[in-house]
Amino acid sequence: MKADDHSFKFALLCAILPNFAGGTPAQTPSFKAPASWALKTERTVNGPEADLLVRTGDINNLGFGWPDGFDPFSGKSTPGHGYPWDPRPGAPDGTDRILMGSVTEAGRALNRRVEMMLVK
Repeated sequence: MKADDHSFKFALLCAILPNFAGGTPAQTPSFKAPASWALKTERTVNGPEADLLVRTGDINNLGFGWPDGFDPFSGKSTPGHGYPWDPRPGAPDGTDRILMGSVTEAGRALNRRVEMMLVK
């Protein structure tokens, strides 16, 4: 376990314990997305989340962005948007799309249609 994990757990306990002891409830900070989320690719070695983290595509809610102060880890839904949509210009191939696994019948049918279009 890394030292940052212990610091996070300690901070979490300090925020939660006063609520059980009848103290003042902890304030919920406004979420601000890290600048790295706008990058199209990211590679981090020995980072706080993993020994090696590789990401392709930005983190921007399929190109629709986040409402001000929205915390994507809150478990709340984002506002609705149109469907289907075209990926934003510059989005890496295979990102900003809803993908269906070939294990589903709908996914197999979709894959067959795509293959037919590519053959033509």
